[in-house]
This record gives sequence, C-alpha cells and structure tokens, in this order.
Amino acid sequence: IFRKCQNIDSLNSFLEKTFKPEEREGLRITFDHSCSISFKIYTKGKTYKFGGQCSNLAITPWHYSKYIGEGFRDKKTINIFNPMINVNLLRILPQDFYLKKQLSVDNILREYIVDCLKKAKII
Repeated sequence: IFRKCQNIDSLNSFLEKTFKPEEREGLRITFDHSCSISFKIYTKGKTYKFGGQCSNLAITPWHYSKYIGEGFRDKKTINIFNPMINVNLLRILPQDFYLKKQLSVDNILREYIVDCLKKAKII
C-alpha cells in the first residue's frame, strides 16, 4: 500500500489536486470569524508581504501581494506553495504561538497518507 505512496508521481498528483489555485478559487467558506496569518520579510531594497488562511491545509498556499496585511488582496496576488516557508516560520515563532500546529508540514503528510489509503479503498 505505502509503496504506491512513495511514488513521486503520486505525491505530485496529490499536491496538484490539493493546492491548485484555480480549483480552490471557487470554494468559499463563510465563518463568523476570520483566521489568517500575515508577515513581512524585510531586505535592503524590498519588503515582501505574505499571508495565509487557516482554512487551508498547513495554511498553504501562501499569498504574496503588495497589499497583504492591509486587509485585502488584489488581482495580482501570487499563490506560493513552498513548505520551507512553514519550516522556517516554525523555527522562529515562539513555542506557544497559537497557530503553530496548523503551520506544521506534517499536516500535508497526514492528508497525503489518508488520500493514499482512500485510493486503496482501505478507508
């Protein structure tokens, strides 16, 4: 069972299905509260602003836009899937940070294994 999960094509298919932006755009969930995270990275010549929604698996994809953190996204938002963003955030955030569990890349791995088990009709 898990030999099929160790296939790079199977992993790529799962990631594409899970994080494909154009397929997620039609999905709108309304809550009576909002859960998101935004942060900025400062370099000598530029400021990069990123944001993510808690309703997404491991809060990915990250959204890059010049407007992130100001309360809205524009049409020029770029969706970025890069688990290293999560890994590095987990390294620098305080231990008691509220969204630490949700940021874990282990969430992606867990969902991938569940997806493999469903395809094998075990669950």
